[in-house]
Amino acid sequence: MDRILRATLCSLVLSVGLLAAGCRNEPATGASPLERSAPPEVTVARPVLKKVQDEFFYTGRTEAVDSVDIRARVTGFLDSINFVDGDEVEKDKLLFVIDPRPAKADQAAKKAALEEALAQQTLKTADAVRVKALREKGQVSQEEFERSISQKDQADAQVSKTKADLEKADLNVEFCYVTAPMAGRASRKQFSVGNLINADSTTLTNIVAVDQMDVYFDVDEPTALKVQKQLREGKAKDFRQMKVPIYLGLVTDQDYPHVGYLDFVENQLNANTGTVRIRAVFENPKPETGPRLLAPGLFARIKLSLGDEYEALLVPEKSIGTDQGQKFVYVVTEPENRVEYRRVTLGTVYDGQVVVRTGLTKDDKIVVNGLQRVRPKSIVKPVEQAAGTTAEAADGKPQ
Repeated sequence: MDRILRATLCSLVLSVGLLAAGCRNEPATGASPLERSAPPEVTVARPVLKKVQDEFFYTGRTEAVDSVDIRARVTGFLDSINFVDGDEVEKDKLLFVIDPRPAKADQAAKKAALEEALAQQTLKTADAVRVKALREKGQVSQEEFERSISQKDQADAQVSKTKADLEKADLNVEFCYVTAPMAGRASRKQFSVGNLINADSTTLTNIVAVDQMDVYFDVDEPTALKVQKQLREGKAKDFRQMKVPIYLGLVTDQDYPHVGYLDFVENQLNANTGTVRIRAVFENPKPETGPRLLAPGLFARIKLSLGDEYEALLVPEKSIGTDQGQKFVYVVTEPENRVEYRRVTLGTVYDGQVVVRTGLTKDDKIVVNGLQRVRPKSIVKPVEQAAGTTAEAADGKPQ
């Protein structure tokens, strides 16, 4: 029993001695576990100083500059179709023929009626001349003289009527041959040969202009006011002469490769949406093979550049963090390489870089890779990497 007690006391003394030795070896720095561990390696870069221009981004739809529904203007059976669905057609190209035989028969009847009316006019004119001579000699009554004048006037009116009837008949014959009122791309035919076509109510096909294409998009009220201010400051009498550029990108485009020009600003703001409708026009040249690039109804991404160029700081988009709706960056301060949380105000995005309006200087080092590995006030191991062109050398327009 005594031996067990002595062994227990020895073990207790040995444990206390080891614990005391451990306490003596513990550094009394007060450093946190995060600081005692190896600092994480992060990539840092300085902001790029660059001349930029404010840009605004919208979405819209392409629309044809002109669009015409081709309708029949006479009733009859469809005799022939003279185009291929989807073809580009020239102005005055023959598209459809409605059976012209009834119209031509009516035209012949109207010609005969005119000839008859002209003969009656000749006769009544001669009668009126004779009666007038006799009346001057007192050989006929005033009533007979007035009757002859009235008959001549009726004959003249009949000639005018039959001439108008013949002109209408000529038009009906012309309307049997349906032609393109403008150059453009035709839609599909709506009827096959042999169908009865009703005048005015039957749409045969549609043609849209394709040499140019309109793009409509809605801009917010502040941007609309900036657009109008820029137009007022322009020297041209017509803002179309100012050639305000509008950049367009389709769903298959990575950027905005197509350049058009401001063509129209709506005369009133939509009170329900707080926006103003704007139109830009884009050239749509015909390629050597295949269809043209732009067609009505395409989804369009729009970039609108406004104002004069100014110098701004740009940082990579991936360096921007979000904290409860607030944008921030991590800045590495010298000489301790300690991380500082910095709120920033952002502007336009330029090819993967974003304008920082407030919160940074060109000499700050920001974390561009490894944001998830750092915390405010932590110490890091920075690896410096250029964030594009250096601040001193950059002096070009945004791509």
